[in-house]
Order: sequence, then structure tokens, then C-alpha cells
Amino acid sequence: WGGLGTFYFASQEEFLENNDNLKDIRPWVGALYFTVVTLTTVGFGDDCPKTDQQKVFSVIFILIGVPLFGAALTEFTALLKGEQATEQQALNMITSLDEGKVNSLMEFEHELNAACGQNDQAAGEIDRFEYTAFILVKNGAIKMEALQEIMRSFNKLDVDGSGSISKDDLPSSFS
Repeated sequence: WGGLGTFYFASQEEFLENNDNLKDIRPWVGALYFTVVTLTTVGFGDDCPKTDQQKVFSVIFILIGVPLFGAALTEFTALLKGEQATEQQALNMITSLDEGKVNSLMEFEHELNAACGQNDQAAGEIDRFEYTAFILVKNGAIKMEALQEIMRSFNKLDVDGSGSISKDDLPSSFS
């Protein structure tokens, strides 16, 4: 998209001649400068479209180009940081088990039980909550400390200690 803007503005002699900063440099350099300043929304204001045609082109160029540039910058930043670039990408899931994965799940179960006080099932069994917590923590979507806080909050709401929240857990003033 930047190439299109650079090509268009470089081909507009009156654009280059009527902007004092651009008339003494090579056309493509001035056009590239204007394109980058425009797409990055810096907009120094030192150069601007002069004719109606240039203004219409600029409006369309900005309305399409700024979001495209923003998306490209987001992807580039994610690439530099080594992060997965798209939100569409799913969390790493366990779709099959081997001894290493089972051991990792069991170690996490012990960590989770120690951190959140989960001891309501037979040792060595992973329930839905534990599996979900494992996937979220191991993929960096949530920290163990946040799970601890969530479980403390749940335990406060579960006044009868049943492991689930029901109307019976509501204060009598709400019943």
C-alpha cells in the first residue's frame, strides 16, 4: 500500500512543486517521506495534498492505509518479540497422552492442589478444572497466582463448603 502511495505522489508534479520541502529532492524520496508520515499518522503538516484529486486520493489512501499499516506493525512487532502473531492461533493443547505428558499433568495437579487447596478427588486423577487450569497456565494465558485468587474468591462464596455455589450459599437477606 505504501508503494502505491509513493508511486502516486511521485507522479504528481504539482504536489511536489507546491510543497516547499519536497521540490528540491528526488520525487520518489519526497513521495516516500509523505507516504510514511501519512500512514504512521505522524502528520507533521509540512506537506499536504493541493488539488482536489490529490485530496480525494489522500482520503481513500488514509482510510485504507492507516488500518493496514497498523495491522502490519502489529504483526511485525509480534514477530520481533517472538510471540504468536494471530489471535486465531489456538492454545497448545494435549490431544494425546504419553508418559511425559501424564507426568507433567500430575506435577501440575500437585502444584495446583497446594496453591488452591483442591483436594476433593482421588490422587492421580485429573478433572476438567485441573486440565483447563493446566492448559491456561502452561500457555501463559493466566498465572498460578491469579488462579489462587479466583479459588479464594470462590471459596468465600461457597459458604457451605460443598464445592459448588448454590442459592443456599446466598446470605439470607437475598433469599
